[in-house]
Amino acid sequence: MTPTPGPRGLPHAVAEAFAGPHIDVELARAHAHARERLFGEPAAPVRIGRFIILERIGQGAMGVVFAAYDPELDRKVAIKVLIERDDAGAEASRLAMEARAMARLSHPNVVHVYEVGEHSRRLFIAMEFVRGVNLRQWLTVPRTLQERLGTCLQAARGLAAAHAAGLIHRDFKPENIIVGDDGITRVLDFGLAKPTEVASEPGLNSIASADLIVTASVHGTPGYIAPEVLRGAPASARSDKFSLAVTIWEALAGRLPFDGSTTEARLASTLRGRIPDDAPLPPAWIERVLRRELEGAGVATVDELIAALARDPGPVRRRAAIGLFATIALAGAYFSGSRPREDPPEAAAPCTGAAETFDRTWAAADRTHATRHLAELGDYGKVVAPRVETAVERFASEWIEGHRDACMARERGELTDDILERRMTCLERHRTGLATLREVIDTAESQELPAVMLAAEGLPRPSDCANLDRLEQQGAAIPVDAQPLAYEIGRAYLAFRSGRTLTLPTRVAELITAAREVGHPPLLAKLLYLDGQLKIEASDYSGAKTSLREATMVALAASEEVLALQAWSYRVWVQAVAGNSTDFPSTESIEIIEALAQRHEDDPVVLGVYTNLGSAANALGQRAEGRRILEHGTELGRRMGDRATLTLPALLSALAFGIDSDLEEKQRAHDRALTAWTEVAGAEHPRTLSARLARVDVSDDDRWSLVELQEIESTAIRLHPHATPIFVRLDPRVA
Repeated sequence: MTPTPGPRGLPHAVAEAFAGPHIDVELARAHAHARERLFGEPAAPVRIGRFIILERIGQGAMGVVFAAYDPELDRKVAIKVLIERDDAGAEASRLAMEARAMARLSHPNVVHVYEVGEHSRRLFIAMEFVRGVNLRQWLTVPRTLQERLGTCLQAARGLAAAHAAGLIHRDFKPENIIVGDDGITRVLDFGLAKPTEVASEPGLNSIASADLIVTASVHGTPGYIAPEVLRGAPASARSDKFSLAVTIWEALAGRLPFDGSTTEARLASTLRGRIPDDAPLPPAWIERVLRRELEGAGVATVDELIAALARDPGPVRRRAAIGLFATIALAGAYFSGSRPREDPPEAAAPCTGAAETFDRTWAAADRTHATRHLAELGDYGKVVAPRVETAVERFASEWIEGHRDACMARERGELTDDILERRMTCLERHRTGLATLREVIDTAESQELPAVMLAAEGLPRPSDCANLDRLEQQGAAIPVDAQPLAYEIGRAYLAFRSGRTLTLPTRVAELITAAREVGHPPLLAKLLYLDGQLKIEASDYSGAKTSLREATMVALAASEEVLALQAWSYRVWVQAVAGNSTDFPSTESIEIIEALAQRHEDDPVVLGVYTNLGSAANALGQRAEGRRILEHGTELGRRMGDRATLTLPALLSALAFGIDSDLEEKQRAHDRALTAWTEVAGAEHPRTLSARLARVDVSDDDRWSLVELQEIESTAIRLHPHATPIFVRLDPRVA
């Protein structure tokens, strides 16, 4: 199109609209704005189909993208209007056909297409509005290897789902991957690659080689195009897989495998089919997988490539034996939004889109596939899979019901805008936590099964988001600019609970720096608390006390009293267990924390506070005081029922270890702890085996103890082989 100078006297907005490529929608909006400014006439909304245009948010080679509002289904959408092209006939028909096929595809890692239509003889596509940045922008911030690979694997799952539906992307690259503020990665623009992108560099019309000529009819972006496509073959699932491998290589190594200073050099490098010796390399085990793909000897499908990349041999060599026989259970951690995207099927039926919204995170079929993966991880995987499935389905049911109930309360006008926003943010935060658990499950290894199961059992209860009293007591809602950080914190907590702590300390340190820059104290306090727990796990007790002290002070200043109590009580526990006579916590500290905790006894998190305080008192030799605190916490846990799923067994174990006066009473206490762990984690879980071992330790029946020890050893050898060497040190009766 030929740029047209702006008419003299019109506002700058109109002149800007006339400059450069544009479509009639932009001119209509500019004219409406001008009339409103000049004549005071109310600006009528500009529409594409039924969608009301809000603002222009981007432009690419294929078209212009607008943010728009769908008045029928009350949701914000993105509208891509394709620019006119010379080949508008067959190519436009293909694009329309593929866009409509995309509308039938529903997968959490693919931007959902709602509608395809025509506006002023141009094709438009109405799709899911996603807040976030593309992969290239996301990678400008330092990320761990696990984060970069995990994000790429999410995109790969979206590509695999499209291939299963018979769709080819044609231009898979970082710019067509969106990393949402909700932590979910999505692929967009399937089938919309511009055929002339290869020839976009001035003077480049074809590339000659010894046996081929590359012309400007190739789909894709130089550097990401498969060699066979450059040679004239049509784009295919195989060529998409090549582009995926290039994208992952670039995300992990920082540069394209087939690089060059010009477009021609990049294409020539790709055609040679050999990665240059000076190319930057991703980690060795990933390099081996990707090199086979890029040099023509890879696997058949994207699903197989995902499976190969998910098999990291490092954790197998690095991970220590499972912490099977810990004697004191420590307090758990809780983890931490934009308003959920509601997508009800019909405007006449409000509040019916909760199930579809949830399925966008983890559809039922994908949940089944994930639990099948767990079941394939050996004998213990077969035990864990159904328990994880039950926990996830319970979460799904509660979340859908909670979302529907919140929506109906809004329809009835029962909630203030502030409380509604907090309730919906709570639900969305929980859903993001589930999305992170999905990533963990999809790449889980056998050694991680015990932690994965407890992470699933410890998923937050969406029903708690309906507790209006607690919502009102919370601090101010997280500001928009801090919400991405809140999501990252949620992912970090879930990684901690899932046992993925190898690179987590480095990531938490980065997030602490980011939290200080953002200036949101509650988020900083949560990170400092997590940092303290990680330092305890690494036996860095001095560092743990420093982090937990700051977490306490920051949380108190931010009126996050429950979090402050968690951090403070944990610090007291560290002082009691790993301190010295000059560092022991004072009796007054324990009394003050307990007094403050009594104000929050409807919150299951407080049970962890009582576990810490009672265990600290026991470690200091104050057995009567420790027992009183732990018994009080135990009674609270029983009243809470299933809301105390993971915290009550830990309390009971701590209580049993603190009894030393009456052998029969001590045995009964250990029996109660064993029953609780069996109900929560199953008879085969390491925590349950630990409780069985503790019961053996207080037995006065040597014959029964020997049989029980042999059964524990047999179970551990069969289901937890990496932990069995510890039995040599357990008891002379084993040998």
